[in-house]
Amino acid sequence: MNAEKAIYHILANDATYNAFVGGSAALARIFYDEVDQDKEYPNTMITAESLDTTDTKDNSNFDHDLIQVFHSAPTKKQAVDMASRARTVLTAASGTYNDINVSEIRIIDNDSFTERVVNKKILTIEHIYKVTVHL
Repeated sequence: MNAEKAIYHILANDATYNAFVGGSAALARIFYDEVDQDKEYPNTMITAESLDTTDTKDNSNFDHDLIQVFHSAPTKKQAVDMASRARTVLTAASGTYNDINVSEIRIIDNDSFTERVVNKKILTIEHIYKVTVHL
């Protein structure tokens, strides 16, 4: 639960990724759950897809959150570059990010699609990450 806050923190504070979406953590065009159509591109949207608790096991103190990350840009190359950098910085990340204790992050799925937003063609790459959170 709340692993999307950790993903946000990691992406917003990675200088290479942030160069795509604003240039600094304070200016990052990274959003939770929805992006207004008038927001500048490229940008990123993070949503929590599901939660797999492990509290049914004795002495278990982990949750596995599935987090969707949408990398949207005016060109396929930009979307691919964003997704590639996100995967690099997120894969196997562990530590405390935005007060969330992360044991491990792993990508488990990838999809890409094109959409029209305010008469613009936007290319989006969606990643799904499994985030293991230590409670």
